[in-house]
Amino acid sequence: MRCVSGYAVNAQRLMKLGILETWSLFAYAELERNEPVLSRAGVQISNKFRAIARKVLAKAQRTHSKSLLDKVAGRQPDGTWRFIEAPPILTHLDEPTRQKVIASLVDYAETLSPEYRFMLRRYSVADVCHRVVGVGSVGLRAYLLLLFGKGEDDPLFLQVKEAVTPAHAPYLPKVEYRIDHEGRRVVTAQRALQSLGDPLLGYATIDGRHYFVRQMKNLKASMPVEWLTGESFEFWCWICGVLLARAHARTGDIAKIAGYIGKSDAFASALATFAETYGDQTERDHAALVQAVAAGQVNASYQDNLEYDQAIET
Repeated sequence: MRCVSGYAVNAQRLMKLGILETWSLFAYAELERNEPVLSRAGVQISNKFRAIARKVLAKAQRTHSKSLLDKVAGRQPDGTWRFIEAPPILTHLDEPTRQKVIASLVDYAETLSPEYRFMLRRYSVADVCHRVVGVGSVGLRAYLLLLFGKGEDDPLFLQVKEAVTPAHAPYLPKVEYRIDHEGRRVVTAQRALQSLGDPLLGYATIDGRHYFVRQMKNLKASMPVEWLTGESFEFWCWICGVLLARAHARTGDIAKIAGYIGKSDAFASALATFAETYGDQTERDHAALVQAVAAGQVNASYQDNLEYDQAIET
């Protein structure tokens, strides 16, 4: 309910702005820089949320390629760097697949802006591996590349992630693209929705399969929602709605959306009911999966080195 409230408030504000002005809007990670706008909306930030946000920002500032290097890779006796295997999460590739992934960077570079294409040419590939990632992405191909620029103090991690037709596509009107490529679809959508995104976001094709490419761990951090309760949790939900409205204002008719939501709680209530129902169904599905594994109906492979996986995530 709070999320829709934040969305509606910002939608009403954004519908009055010009298109270029809307596309030029940015939200800052530092709460202090956003407080004038929040104050005009009658929103106060609690001290608890302020403290948690500072920790998240500090973590994001420590999350970069250099900090990740020692956690996932090691120097070999011959001086080269290689990923540290941690099956089934992180595994090396056979040589033909490795070469195909490296070769895909040539086409990928052509999807970048000229200045970043020039920059990428100054890096060389040190190693490639396959890494199981995400939730919906499990079962799809996802490669991780380690590159170096000006020596071992200048690493760059690129993730080459398979992009497939979205599950909801059959239920929506077909969209005609100038270039029919699922990776390009993902990249185009991200660039349109995000006011400031990854400059190395691009796409490639390997063996006829579509992929999108992005940086791994480039100043990213997630809000630990398990730390949020009461007022601070509701404020975070409100902020998520505010930011989503800005994204939709860049790509859709925000005036029509604001008009559809209206001034009642009907839309918010409908989404809240759906969310509760979805959560209940997820719990039932997981319980059925656990029971099937216990009964031997489903084979499950577990990650033995949990500390390693947690190190990558942190």
